[in-house]
Amino acid sequence: MTTEFDIITQASIQLDANAVSSFSDQTREVEVFQPIYEQLKKSELGGYEWNFNTFTEPLTLEAVTPVDGRWNYQHLEPSNMMRLVSVFDSEGIAMAYIHEQQRIFTNLEDPYAKFQRNIVESNFPPFFIDLLVARLIWAAAEPLSGDAGVIKRAKENYKDMRKFAKSMDTKQNPARPFIRNQSRYLAAFYGGTRGPRRFRPFGS
Repeated sequence: MTTEFDIITQASIQLDANAVSSFSDQTREVEVFQPIYEQLKKSELGGYEWNFNTFTEPLTLEAVTPVDGRWNYQHLEPSNMMRLVSVFDSEGIAMAYIHEQQRIFTNLEDPYAKFQRNIVESNFPPFFIDLLVARLIWAAAEPLSGDAGVIKRAKENYKDMRKFAKSMDTKQNPARPFIRNQSRYLAAFYGGTRGPRRFRPFGS
């Protein structure tokens, strides 16, 4: 089961540095990776609409009247949400909303949300692990190596890995079936729009 230290160690070793097994260790590697790891992980998770961390769920209504009179209902954020992508009704029609103070305000009692979640490392697909390793190498190249050539190669490798990861994620989408008169909710669930012979799943 992959952990944050497995990912950090992969990056560290490729920079000819030492493995990292705990953030309590007093090492140069910990000094470099500890402050940046969580930030870069969240940046990569939220920087693209990945299939593996994009979800659709009904929102939970709170029994509270919003103070802002523009909205009739307020809802709890989905658990462990990183980024809200869209809100829509049971027919899949996008609706107005505002997201603030860890609440989602709408004028519909029972909306659905499409969102990204901050998931644990053990649920990362291999291509995303490789991408995060490449991002960490680029970030740590200057403080751990100080070599301009290493920094340049790390940057280019990260760009290549990002393209590859996005390509792999897209290939993991379900096949596009030819569905006539598909429901707008089903279309929204898969991230698409209603229309004859069209079906766009998440991430495409």
